[in-house]
Amino acid sequence: MNHNIEIRNLSDFNDISLLKKLYNLNQANVPEVGSIKNLNDFINLLKLSDDILLSYADNQMTGFVVCFYEKSDYSSLNYKYFLENYSDFLYIDRIAISKNHRRSGIGSALYKKLIERYRKTKSIICCEVNIKPINTISLNFHSRFNFQKVDEKDFISHRVSYLVRKNTC
Repeated sequence: MNHNIEIRNLSDFNDISLLKKLYNLNQANVPEVGSIKNLNDFINLLKLSDDILLSYADNQMTGFVVCFYEKSDYSSLNYKYFLENYSDFLYIDRIAISKNHRRSGIGSALYKKLIERYRKTKSIICCEVNIKPINTISLNFHSRFNFQKVDEKDFISHRVSYLVRKNTC
């Protein structure tokens, strides 16, 4: 697929139509991203986050990434792992791409924008990826962006690998 990909910041939390689209896209990407109970909880997550990028291809919203800095009040256990082990970071909480646009460069465009934006201000970019059940596509994707495994954690229903990409100016 050849798309004209544009990356924008989410800036309007009053655009309920867009927020519903983002919520539905999140839910369509479960279990690769965590399920969120309802639209209000999703909006609260977005408002708590520090950076949200949206991708558009041919003027159609196709994906998003939600990120947190250190010192957020975010209660995710995975986020807390990085908070306990690193002092300066950008945590990628979730990335969701519409099924029709996967493997077409959307995720890469979002990550390239994050890396460019935070190269000089955050020492690492970090995230977790499911390894049980295994998410091979995501592991390979992160490997291409020089993320390296630093730890693993077991949860009741799954196991994750904690990944870090060290930024260099």
